[in-house]
Amino acid sequence: MIKKIKKLTNIKKILSHKVGNAPGSLEYVGESKISKAQIVLRSYSERDFNEENIEDAKTIKNKIIEDRVNWIECTGLNDTQTIHEIGSAFDVHSMLLEDILNTQHLPKFEESESYNAIIIKAFVPDAEGNFRRNHICLVQSGNTVIHFQDFETEILKNKIERIKQSKGRARKLNSDYLFYILLDAFVDTYYLIFADINERISELEEQLLESAGDNLMEDIHSLKRELNSIRKNLFPLGEALNNIINDEHQFIAEDNLIFFRDIKDHVNQLVEFYVMYNENIKALVDLNNSNLNNNINAVMKTLTIIATIFIPLTFIAGLYGMNFNYMPELQWQYGYFGALGVMVIVGGLMVLYMKRKKWF
Repeated sequence: MIKKIKKLTNIKKILSHKVGNAPGSLEYVGESKISKAQIVLRSYSERDFNEENIEDAKTIKNKIIEDRVNWIECTGLNDTQTIHEIGSAFDVHSMLLEDILNTQHLPKFEESESYNAIIIKAFVPDAEGNFRRNHICLVQSGNTVIHFQDFETEILKNKIERIKQSKGRARKLNSDYLFYILLDAFVDTYYLIFADINERISELEEQLLESAGDNLMEDIHSLKRELNSIRKNLFPLGEALNNIINDEHQFIAEDNLIFFRDIKDHVNQLVEFYVMYNENIKALVDLNNSNLNNNINAVMKTLTIIATIFIPLTFIAGLYGMNFNYMPELQWQYGYFGALGVMVIVGGLMVLYMKRKKWF
């Protein structure tokens, strides 16, 4: 609960900066601490591949080569000046730039006369095995794809190497295929976090079955919140892909739409994963509640047995605790031990009777 309150406080603090700002105002909404955006320009054709770091974003437009595919990777969204300069160079609308700088923005697809753009979240595992959400926007403008991301990851390392070594189709096709490659890589990260959730669900199930006395409701609700966070990004992503597939686009060739349909198939499968894991979490809640109820029933059963055994013993003790002058055995030398013996025999007979009835 404390973690949840801290998280809500952080989101409230982040979003409060946007209140009162004019539409299209460029203000970073997120937690990244990168002071200076890092820009890498990769350009390639079927013949060769070049890669260079760009120090000044104002010069990026002049380095674009018309007869090659150009891939601009910009890391560090809190450097709003650099984002603005790149956006201005490629006529990216200020409203889209505002969405790029807002790391809380949901996935969407946007099209204009000069570009296609999609906002997506990628789930990146860190060294501790936790997942961070990387806010990403891909802008395809002519033969250029601009890749904005909040922080650097290793997701595209293999993709870059394959393009360098001219493996696959990338070097033979245009920027729309690069647009597909990057989008596909980020969608694939959803499989990683779903695999992690599946493993955690299995671990919680084993704990509940092996240690029936444990109350794991807090862990289950934490997993539920994480799954809801994925759903919040997964369903809008499906709608964005529908917009790509169902409309005609000047920057995406009709022959290449089949690749985007393949991504949509992946998203449909991920939605099925979400539904399945959501049902599994509901089953965990039921199992946890069942364990708690069984524990309470076991305690009540034990207390009932103890109380039942002591009822006749209390009767015997109460009977011989009456202060009448003429009662049998009051003057007997072994009366005290005789009464204790009767209590032990009665208690033992009751325990044997309950065992034969299989009450415990």
